[in-house]
Amino acid sequence: MDILSIFKNDSFITVLKWTGTILLAGFIGQFGRRFAEHLIDRGKKRREAKRSNKQSTKEPVPITEDSLAKEVKASLPGEKPEEATVPAARNITPELIEEMAQVKKKEDKALSKVEKKRLKAEKKKLK
Repeated sequence: MDILSIFKNDSFITVLKWTGTILLAGFIGQFGRRFAEHLIDRGKKRREAKRSNKQSTKEPVPITEDSLAKEVKASLPGEKPEEATVPAARNITPELIEEMAQVKKKEDKALSKVEKKRLKAEKKKLK
């Protein structure tokens, strides 16, 4: 058996073709993967840029000491308006408003549960 006879064999040529095809497919796959990662990163950067632009344009509305004092005076009926103390002016952010809304919603739900139990107990007493 001669070494050169291996290269003249048809099966050797077929093996070389398959090997080349597999290497080419691997190269194309790796290139596609890198390209997809590049597109994903570019999309993330765009979204972050849009978010930062939205956040920078929406500045929190400051509450002045006068408006806060009026609210405090109105909410304290037993106190004289002059005795009410007003904290320094502060900024209310959209996140804070959202958090306050969620807390209010939870409080309302708890109150409605208590009211429902009370009504149920009254109804049971009447029977």
